Amino acid sequence: MGFRLMGFRLMGFRGLISIVIVIGVTALGTPAYAQDHYDVVVKLRNGTVSAASEVSAASEGTGGKVIKRVTEGTFQLSLPAKNAKAAAAIAGARSDVQWAEPLVKYKASRTANDPCYTGLCNGQTQWGPVKIGAPSAWDATVGNTGIRIGVLDSGIDVTHPDLVGHVVNGPNYSSDADLIDHYGHGTHVAGILGATTDNGIGGVGIAWSASMTSIKVLDSTGGGTSVTIAQGLHWAADNGMRIANLSLGGESSQTVAEAVSYAQARGLLIVAAADNGGNSIPVYPAAYAGVLSVGASTTNDTLASFSNRGNWVDILAPGVNVVSTWPTNLDPSNPYSVETGTSMATPMVAGAAALLLSVRPYLSNTGITERLLNTAKQVSGSGTLVASGRLDLAAALASVETGYRLAASDGGIFAFGASFSGSTGGQKLNKPIVAMASDGRPDGYWLVASDGGVFNYGNAGFYGSAGATRLNQPIVGASSTRGGAGYWLAARDGGIFTYGDAAFFGSAGGTKLNQPIVAMMPTVTGDGYWLVASDGGVFSYGDARFFGSAGGEHLNSPIVGAARTPGGSGYWLIGADGGIFSYGDAAFYGSAGSLKLAQPVVAMTPTATGNGYWLTATDGGVFSYGDAVYRGSTGGQKLNRPIVTIASTP
Repeated sequence: MGFRLMGFRLMGFRGLISIVIVIGVTALGTPAYAQDHYDVVVKLRNGTVSAASEVSAASEGTGGKVIKRVTEGTFQLSLPAKNAKAAAAIAGARSDVQWAEPLVKYKASRTANDPCYTGLCNGQTQWGPVKIGAPSAWDATVGNTGIRIGVLDSGIDVTHPDLVGHVVNGPNYSSDADLIDHYGHGTHVAGILGATTDNGIGGVGIAWSASMTSIKVLDSTGGGTSVTIAQGLHWAADNGMRIANLSLGGESSQTVAEAVSYAQARGLLIVAAADNGGNSIPVYPAAYAGVLSVGASTTNDTLASFSNRGNWVDILAPGVNVVSTWPTNLDPSNPYSVETGTSMATPMVAGAAALLLSVRPYLSNTGITERLLNTAKQVSGSGTLVASGRLDLAAALASVETGYRLAASDGGIFAFGASFSGSTGGQKLNKPIVAMASDGRPDGYWLVASDGGVFNYGNAGFYGSAGATRLNQPIVGASSTRGGAGYWLAARDGGIFTYGDAAFFGSAGGTKLNQPIVAMMPTVTGDGYWLVASDGGVFSYGDARFFGSAGGEHLNSPIVGAARTPGGSGYWLIGADGGIFSYGDAAFYGSAGSLKLAQPVVAMTPTATGNGYWLTATDGGVFSYGDAVYRGSTGGQKLNRPIVTIASTP
């Protein structure tokens, strides 16, 4: 059987027009967090003395100071407090203060200077990214190289100036003798998905920083077979691809159906085009169960007339007059083209999935699909012509952050902005709880005791434990695999225990350590992990990269925890005094290092975007930094046992 492409070429003038770049500014309302002082804006009541020196003197009792005079009677102050709201409350309690509020930060929404995005290319502008809310989503993430996407198509021009560095060649299963894109379709799809962005040339890609691999399954005429498609899916699944983009389709085939099942069982999310027949006849692989099928929408948010439709079509995305890259070997003078079809809509959804995985790498295929479909914009035909609506990337990313859970040493769980699925609180445990890990779904998690006992709740499965094993040293940490179908336990001596689909990549067991292991972190791919010692030493295994450590440094307090950035290109270490050490692409957003703490800090967890984090102390006090939203704490409550860890929810 043959497979056909889901796009059709628009011929005509393809000149490039440059215009002036315009940057829009949006109020984001993010509080300004500092290490131990928080800025507030204070408005004095009419008739009070408004000299900065007098305001400064009046604030000395709280240890604060005046930063600047804003307007007549209005000042920016910096006050010591546990959070920004508390600082505002301190200032607002003064009798001569009319109002006080936390300082609010504003920043420009992330945009791009690519001329096809800001202006016209071949008479068209890139309207699709704006329609789906990509600029707002880019404020949260532009993707990361840890998310690998297989593009099963006619090949990709890996030398294209807007793609170079973002694409590598994989295998060639087509009837062509080489990997070159002689047809153009694959290069066009790749540009929509992940073109280099904000580089002053060409256009934008939805997932700026994702890694694409060209898996050539279609030849120079745009044709392929069930065998080439199946081979491509098997290769993608076996070689670390997380997402597969298939802007192609045909009749049902047992060969392809089994390849789809094989790939899905190995965690590959398949995103496929619904075809351009303008009817409701199912096309494959889009119509297979579990495949995210994509139809095309217009600039007016209507179903494109050529797009297939029906409840088997999951979601719509812009697919009319789409500007993207074109092979330099086909047109070296102007390697950009305008194309129309469900082929063009599909990579927008694949790119959206990549951005979701960048901020929540543990999301399952079902979790990704549900989030994209549940946040889709309702359009005419939602529920009949299409199962959900038109892709709304901004809404999908905005729905990512929820809350966190605190776990006590007796297994008691305290949920804030998160679901409660159970605990060992009240049970008689052989050994105390020391770690908690999420399975990547909102209600699934494991609690782990120091003897290696594992307790599973919600959707989290039980894959084994070290509870009956005689351990050289107690368990101190645990991490889930990428798909939540397994986990690692780490012992104090660096020994690693694997369960479910967790693979062994090495350990520090048997190594003479200067200080004991206190934490572990998995990589984005699940093909490696880091171990962290109390002196800040970092040990990397598998595909985990070493970005630096505090080993050899003089620390005020021992390291007690660690967290990886969502993209996996950096990590934070946290000291018992709340001090933060950042490495790689991990940014510093503040710490409790200079605060007088009632109890020591024991753990940290990052936000979904990686632009902030929470710290927790043994009394359950929670400290939020960057874009981390404070949901609550047990600070001030009488606890049966101390808090030992914190974990954010997917």
